[in-house]
Amino acid sequence: MSKVAKRYAKAVFELAVENNVLENTEKELLQIENSIKSSSELENFLLNPLISHMKKAEIMDDLYKDRVSGLTYRFLILVAKKGRLSKLSEIIEYFKRFVLVYRNQVEGELLSAVSLSGEQISQIRKIIENMTGKIVLLKEKIDTDIIGGFVVRVEDKLIDMSIRNNLEEMKKKLVAG
Repeated sequence: MSKVAKRYAKAVFELAVENNVLENTEKELLQIENSIKSSSELENFLLNPLISHMKKAEIMDDLYKDRVSGLTYRFLILVAKKGRLSKLSEIIEYFKRFVLVYRNQVEGELLSAVSLSGEQISQIRKIIENMTGKIVLLKEKIDTDIIGGFVVRVEDKLIDMSIRNNLEEMKKKLVAG
């Protein structure tokens, strides 16, 4: 990821916090991100180097002027005029990271062979929160390859309590011993 994208993200994040519109700005940027991801035409437009910055700014004006707040709108137009719309998805990714840090949150992934109950997920979340000192936002995914148990990935940590991992550990001990 680029330093340019990080600078733009930090600027819009700080302005959103300063103007007490962080939640709204976050919501609008996520909607814009979703519209880019769901429209290959829009994504190709943003990435096309043959379209002038001013033309891109005009199109962004048409698309978002009456759909987003003043801060988000001004931000999009600035990014367009500076020729940075090709970095917009990257900017939004950095923005989301700044928001997580600001809220003392961290995203994680919980893999299990079967769907876990709300109570089980809550217990796992509490353990990870105690380890990290942060609020953990877990995304649950089913992966039948782990046979049973679960695997949690948060930041640079991996907790592998899967049956597959236990079997591999036993195999290593048997081979070595």
